[in-house]
Amino acid sequence: MTATPPLAPVPAHLSATVLVVRPAPIDGQATEVLLLQRNHRGTFVAGATLYPGGALDPDDSCVRTEPHSRGASGGAGGDASSAGTEGWVTHLRMSAVAAARECFEEAGVLLAANDDGSWASSSQVSSVASAWAPQSSFSDAVREAGLHIPVARFLPWGRWVTPIGASRRYDTVFFVVAAPAHHEVRVDGVEIVAAAWWSPAAALDAEAAGELRLVTPTRKTLE
Repeated sequence: MTATPPLAPVPAHLSATVLVVRPAPIDGQATEVLLLQRNHRGTFVAGATLYPGGALDPDDSCVRTEPHSRGASGGAGGDASSAGTEGWVTHLRMSAVAAARECFEEAGVLLAANDDGSWASSSQVSSVASAWAPQSSFSDAVREAGLHIPVARFLPWGRWVTPIGASRRYDTVFFVVAAPAHHEVRVDGVEIVAAAWWSPAAALDAEAAGELRLVTPTRKTLE
């Protein structure tokens, strides 16, 4: 009898997520993080509460990541030898762009800056939202608004890879970014049905009380 060879593991999709944080409005010494609730009818972690994020897109390499740069793979940003291989530095850049893109799509918060370092204004946020249509791209919309993704502000916080054996797997880089003070959080009501600012302790307490459903990477980063 011939032994059946083991099935090859499902490849992990490259993805990124971002913890958008701010000082608590009442107690400026405390920190709050933006959490989104996914639709209960969704196909991926339905009903879970988690951070903005999603899969990398080829267009992410075309988004300006520094003033005057052409794209994520060609922008300025430090010596590759000081942060690992050049490929890993490029991957981090694309991951930061993907996290910014998904944050804007899912929560309406645009983590993009002007060449003088200031965050995008409310009018620029509206401009990107209007320009980013099915026939356009995120890179085009950001460029037309005169903005770039300031990847130096994206602090790598961790990396989670779905274990072998799962039917759907992800290799996800986690970032932390300080929230632009004037941006309004909005959700589409379809993929994401709710958004709120939580202190990490309050979110963990809410999960313990059965009020939130947190997946393991979300819980551990909150801890």
